[in-house]
Amino acid sequence: MYQEPARYVVPLQRCSVTQCRLDYGFVLIINGEDDDAFELRIEQPFVLALAVAGLEVRLDPQGDPTALAPALSLLHADLVDATAFEDGRLVVRFAGGNELRVSSSGDYQAWTFAGPYGLRVVSIPGGELRIWQPDGAARAQPA
Repeated sequence: MYQEPARYVVPLQRCSVTQCRLDYGFVLIINGEDDDAFELRIEQPFVLALAVAGLEVRLDPQGDPTALAPALSLLHADLVDATAFEDGRLVVRFAGGNELRVSSSGDYQAWTFAGPYGLRVVSIPGGELRIWQPDGAARAQPA
């Protein structure tokens, strides 16, 4: 993960979605060719922009589970990167142009992104990030 002004980028080239899970959240399990594993858990409505169809769909993991069918198109998709913004938003870009976008929440944890060696990025209530780097140190990021 590297930092740019007002955002943190996790490069995910050579990674693909190997599982989609659904409970009270929507979860993507992402694996790389070096056996690196990542998990993205989304616990609020999010937007999936489908490049080929030229449309954006708003999906809610706590609503009707059948309405999440468009998100299943991400299974086996190759990734480009995940960008966490200091205001708590997340954008995940896929090869081919699809994007998954999650906004922050004022009331609860909107999403969690976990990776190897203890990497964890969490969008906490109020639109802030908490980041645990592989060195284990948690840091608060200004909103």
